[in-house]
Amino acid sequence: MTKRIKNYQPGPIFNDAFLGGLRAIGSNTREFADKHGLVFQNLRAYATGHTNGPKAQDVRQKMIEEIGPDLFDALYTARLEREQSK
Repeated sequence: MTKRIKNYQPGPIFNDAFLGGLRAIGSNTREFADKHGLVFQNLRAYATGHTNGPKAQDVRQKMIEEIGPDLFDALYTARLEREQSK
């Protein structure tokens, strides 16, 4: 059985999942940005899709990997479900 790769849409839900994941692992956006050589003020633009080129896509993948795919998926799914129940 092949592992299906999820396609997370950039946007506020992605950003919330990323920020929540960083808090859960005891990190923050500045630490993430410094670790990956990024300007921390640009992280929101990458997460929300405001910037959506190859670099932004690469950064979003790093965001998922930083907090772990399982934790990110759980946070993203929970946030998506809350949004859908409104």
